[in-house]
Amino acid sequence: MLISLLRQLFRRTARPDAGYEAPDGLDLLPDARRLLDAAIAHLKNKNYAAAAALCEDLLEHDPGFAGAQEVLGLVALETGEDERACRCFDAALEATARQPRTLSNAAEMHRRAGHFDVALRLCDEALAMAPSHAPALHSRALTLESCWRMDEALQAYRQAIVADPDFKRANTGYLFFLLRSGAPLAEVLRAHRAWSARAYPAVATVRHSNRPDPERKLRIAYVSADLRDHAAAAFIAPVLQGHDRNAFHVTCYSNNGRDDGETGNLRALSDAWRDVRSLKDAALAQQIRADGIDIMVDLSGMSVGNRLGTFALQPAPLQVTWLGYPGTLGMAAVGYRLTDAFADPPGVDCDYSEQLVRMRCLWCFQPPPGMPPVSPLPAMSTGQVTFASPNSMLKLAPRTVALWSRLLREVDRSRLVLATVPQSEARARLLAEFEKNGVAPERVTFAENTGRRGFWSLLEGVDIALDSFPCNGGATTSETLWMGVPVISLSGNVFVSRAGLSLLNNAGFPEWVAASEEQFIEKAKALAADLPALQRVRHSLRDRLVSAPLLDQRGFVAELERRYRDIWQAWCQRIDQ
Repeated sequence: MLISLLRQLFRRTARPDAGYEAPDGLDLLPDARRLLDAAIAHLKNKNYAAAAALCEDLLEHDPGFAGAQEVLGLVALETGEDERACRCFDAALEATARQPRTLSNAAEMHRRAGHFDVALRLCDEALAMAPSHAPALHSRALTLESCWRMDEALQAYRQAIVADPDFKRANTGYLFFLLRSGAPLAEVLRAHRAWSARAYPAVATVRHSNRPDPERKLRIAYVSADLRDHAAAAFIAPVLQGHDRNAFHVTCYSNNGRDDGETGNLRALSDAWRDVRSLKDAALAQQIRADGIDIMVDLSGMSVGNRLGTFALQPAPLQVTWLGYPGTLGMAAVGYRLTDAFADPPGVDCDYSEQLVRMRCLWCFQPPPGMPPVSPLPAMSTGQVTFASPNSMLKLAPRTVALWSRLLREVDRSRLVLATVPQSEARARLLAEFEKNGVAPERVTFAENTGRRGFWSLLEGVDIALDSFPCNGGATTSETLWMGVPVISLSGNVFVSRAGLSLLNNAGFPEWVAASEEQFIEKAKALAADLPALQRVRHSLRDRLVSAPLLDQRGFVAELERRYRDIWQAWCQRIDQ
């Protein structure tokens, strides 16, 4: 996010793709301009103390210098001081006229800090002045989602992309909203193709100098913004580790500024590593060509930090998408999508722009280091069954709440824990929805968002997990199973509602997948009714997972390499014709 903001900071014609809009008509004295540029340079290089010192010096001479306050706010944002970031942007707001740009910038900072009521108030003030101000509409959509006001959020997304059809984050947010809602594949494909045609137009036929030898050593690239301490790392690390180095050379292109312990681990597992967050799309494409990449694999999709602009330039002969996005990209430049027959059964191929490459299992899970041992079954000591939803609140729909309410009504003395629900009106709205469905509010509690270790601690107190619908969990389901907690999943007709079907079948527990709401209730009740059996399941889960396809690193990587070789040989054959 930081680089996106900095690219726009004080640029008069910048697009507000990062949710932050640059000031217009900046007119600074040369010395102030020089010092501010130096502060921005320090910020880009993560020298936060130096950046802050320069901004504080500027503010000492001119307390009303809004630009210095904004850069100081970005420093605070990067160092995890959300409250200070809000104060800085509020100060910048007060130092300038209350106009839509400054209001929406302050709103975005408050949204990131979890001050949703303040963010909505500032967005509404901006929109009262300029009803079509796209950044304010986008921040409003994101804030409404956090308040579980999903219908209003969808309307705000649509208004934002009508107001500014080129607004990247509003468009991709809208596309992801469509996916989470379980929209029909045909509608999802149309929307993705429309956006990709606008944002990532196809280039003229590109000639590649890669030697078309079907049996030679191949150079594979993985491109992602999540090569760090992120849930996706649990699926990427075993692939990097397992590649046959005699047949494949692996380069990772990291588009994220963070450098944590997991980043170092993934870097060590790669043959080559490039930090590309500061490279523009054309420069990155040139680097990929210089590296001689044969197959380039996208691991981000439309998610924040993607490099689809580089993929559109087709720097590699073959381009594949896998793992990072639960739907089609709609891009002509990306030819293949890795999946499996559970998530994408035969018959859905026409609803993807990519050619589907179905593997036995599309996941390769490696439990993150530091996960605690399996704990005793909580119900044995509490005398009540604790259900939980470990997935994002953004995946919850009224239909889901109605189904879970029925389960709570039919399982005496049970309770439900919801994770990731921020302290906002979302909690009140969800409790009201449960109460409307006949469940007393005291039977539903909320777990505070305390990071991954907090998530694992939460699971120690859970007996049975309930997968979200129509958008299932992914990494959360895998980690939940590893903690000894069974997951009941309702399968649907699109990828996002079949991820649970894929994961549970590949984990060796197809019996926990329901084809209807009636089955969902029956399966959850059956587990809850026999606590000794549930305890045996809890303590045998890890041993069963170890021998399942979901954790079969060697088998997965071997099949993946065969698939890479297959599409490479097909390319070589086309070139020779």
